[in-house]
Amino acid sequence: MISFTLMLINIFYTAHIHPQQTHNIHYGIASLVLLFMVRKYFSKSSVAAGSIFALISVITLLLTSTYGALYFGDGFNPKITSLLTAFYYAIETMSTVGYGDIVPVSEPARLFTISVIVSGITVFATSATSVLGPVVHSGFERLVKGNSKKMDRTNHFIICGLSSLAVNTIKQLTERKQPITVIVSPRIQQVAKDQLEGLDVVVGDYSDGSILTQAGVMNAKAVLALSDDDADNAFIVLSAIELASSARTVALVNESKNINKVKSVNPDIVISPQQFASDILARVLNGESIDSDSIVASLLHSVQGLSDKEINK
Repeated sequence: MISFTLMLINIFYTAHIHPQQTHNIHYGIASLVLLFMVRKYFSKSSVAAGSIFALISVITLLLTSTYGALYFGDGFNPKITSLLTAFYYAIETMSTVGYGDIVPVSEPARLFTISVIVSGITVFATSATSVLGPVVHSGFERLVKGNSKKMDRTNHFIICGLSSLAVNTIKQLTERKQPITVIVSPRIQQVAKDQLEGLDVVVGDYSDGSILTQAGVMNAKAVLALSDDDADNAFIVLSAIELASSARTVALVNESKNINKVKSVNPDIVISPQQFASDILARVLNGESIDSDSIVASLLHSVQGLSDKEINK
């Protein structure tokens, strides 16, 4: 964009001041067309490349502005006759300060000053964005994410969401020294920054296949869809199945009315704490005895996909 802008300025300046230099005008037009045709190749960036480009751009613009002011020196009031004065004028023009102590009075000098102002704004803004942008972004990410740790995502558990059940599951698995990767949305991450500290965290959409892949779903033991939204939990299971992952899938059902809908996506385990709690409460209110067998029966009814033997384990 800087090259495009400078080339446009060069074409307009040449056409207006030196219209006889048709070769320069044709060169500028050809350069603009070429830049437009190869624009797709300017799609990659890095902090190092951006810093080098910014430094070269600032030095180039500074030299051009200084020697340009010296070249058009007779068109200023007072006249610019020394390199130091030209450098001073270039700096105050590029920074758009403009004290008014040196004023362009001729048409070429005024056009030159306009080109320096436009180029200065463009170069400085682009340089600040390319150099400071990634630094500020990385700093903001560290501020939001806190001190999260990374691990080898193999034979681990992927927990999607940060519901009450998810928080307690994370606590229990952590106490048992089990490797865990937690997937949370950006909104939840900002709110629950303290709860996620020290955990392996992936930020993104739970149901996005690329996010699950980033979390290591292909090498995971199980994917636990434990968000507060039943629809999200169903989509998480679907995404894991579509990726042909060998990991077992666990889906939380927050509302009992959605249990059949969640079961339709064929998770390995469906767990409904609400159904379990309501069953126990109904037994107590009805005066029925509560023993280990009745609790296991209620648990089997609310946790579908596990056998009695597996629960006892």
